[in-house]
Amino acid sequence: MVEQKSVSDVSERYDRALKAIAEGDKTLADEILGEAIDDVELDLEKSEKALQEQTQKAIELYIERGALWFASDTDKVLDAYQRVVELDPSNLDAINQLAHLQSRVGDLSKAEDLYQSLTQLTSDEEWQAISYGNLGVVYRTRGDLDKAIEYFEKALAINEALGRKEGVASDYVNLANVYQTRGELDKAIEYYEKALAIDEALGLKEGVARDYGNLGLVYQARGELDKAIEFHEKALAINEVLDLKEGMASNYGNFGNVYKTRGDLDKAIEYHEKSLEIEKALGRKEGVASQYGNLGLVYQTRGELDKAIEYLEKALAIDRALGLKEGVASDYGNLGLVYQTRGELDKAIEYLEKALAINEALGRKEGLATSYGNLGVVYKIRGELDKAIEYYEKSLAINEALGSKEGMANQCGNLGNVYRTLGDLDKAKTVWEKSAALFLELGSPNYEKVKMLLEELDNSIVANQR
Repeated sequence: MVEQKSVSDVSERYDRALKAIAEGDKTLADEILGEAIDDVELDLEKSEKALQEQTQKAIELYIERGALWFASDTDKVLDAYQRVVELDPSNLDAINQLAHLQSRVGDLSKAEDLYQSLTQLTSDEEWQAISYGNLGVVYRTRGDLDKAIEYFEKALAINEALGRKEGVASDYVNLANVYQTRGELDKAIEYYEKALAIDEALGLKEGVARDYGNLGLVYQARGELDKAIEFHEKALAINEVLDLKEGMASNYGNFGNVYKTRGDLDKAIEYHEKSLEIEKALGRKEGVASQYGNLGLVYQTRGELDKAIEYLEKALAIDRALGLKEGVASDYGNLGLVYQTRGELDKAIEYLEKALAINEALGRKEGLATSYGNLGVVYKIRGELDKAIEYYEKSLAINEALGSKEGMANQCGNLGNVYRTLGDLDKAKTVWEKSAALFLELGSPNYEKVKMLLEELDNSIVANQR
C-alpha cells in the first residue's frame, strides 16, 4: 500500500503559507506552498485514481501561489493556472483567469481561444456576458473596434436582460473606452456618465472613482485640463476614503500626465513619484514600470535625456521580466523618441523598428499606427522625405481604419509638414485643412496651431502668385 501525505498535513502547510503571506514574507510563503504542491502532486502520480480531496487541495495550493505572485511574476502565475485547468478542465474561474494572463503577456490568440471556450463550456448567461465582455477587450486591444463594440453590446444585452446593473455599468465603460480610442469623445463621455449613474445608484464607490478617473482622461484628451483635474480629484478623494492604494496610484499617475500636458513638469514629476512610491509598496511591478515610463517621458520633455533613458530602461527591464510585450513595445518606442531628440537617428530607428515588430506580432493596430508615425518623423529629420511620407501614410491608413480622429489629425498634420518642405503648397493645404477640421471636432488645442500654419501657408501662396 502506497503511503500518502494526509490532507491535514498539507492543510497545515497551507495555513503556514497564509501566515507567511500575512507577514509579508512572499519567499517563505512560496517555499512552503512549493513543498505542499510537490507532496500533493506526488500523491496524485502514485494513486491510480486521484483522490478528489487531494485534487481539490492541489487546486487550492496552485490558486494561492497564483495570487501570491500575480503582481510580480507572470510566468509563475501562468504555470499555476495552467496546472489548475489541467486538474479541473471545467473550472470556469481558472480558465477565465488563465485567459486574462495570456492577454496580459500579449498572446491574444490564446486569450481569445480560452474566452471562446468558456462560451461553449457553460450555458450560464452571466458567464456568457463575462466572456463576451472579455472577448471585446481582446478585439479592442487588437484594434478591431467594430468587433469589440459587437461583443460589448452582446454582453450589455445579456446583463440588461438579467438585471445585472453592475455588469451593465462595466459594459458601458468598455464601450466608452472604444469610442475614446476612436476619438468620438462626446460618445465616450455619454457612456462613462451612464456607468457613473449606475455606480452612484448602487452605492459602488470604487466604481464611481473609476468612472470619475475615466472622465478625467477624456477631458484631458479634449484639452480641457481644468475639468480633467476636477474629475481626477473626485476620483482620488473617494480612493483615499476607501484606502484603495491601487486606485490612488492610478489617480496620481493621471495627475502627472495632466501636469505634463500643461507644461508644469515639476508637478508632473511630483505626482508620478507619488504613484511610483505606492506601486513599489504594493509590489505591483507592472505599475512600477508604468511610472518609470511616465517619468522618463517627463525628463525627455525637460531635455534631461540621460535621465529619461535611465527611467525608460528601468521600465523596459521590468516589462521584459514580466513578459509584458505591449509594455516592451511602448518602452522601445519611447526610447526611440529620446534617441531621436538626441540626434542619434540610427539608434532611434533601431528602437522604433523593435517596437514595430512587436506590435506587428501582437496585431496591435493602434501600436502599429504609432510606430509608423514615429518612424516617419525620424525619416523627415534625416531628410528622407519620400520615406517619411510612406510611413505617415501607413499610419494614417491604420488610424482611418480604426476611426481614430486624433491619429488621423496628427498624421495629416505630419504630411502637411513634409509637403510644405517639398514646396507642394496645395497638397500641404489639403491635408492641413483635414487636420484642422478633425482637431476642431475633437476640441483639441492643436486646432489653433494648425490654423496658424494654414494662415502662414495662405500668405505664402498669395506671395508666390504676385
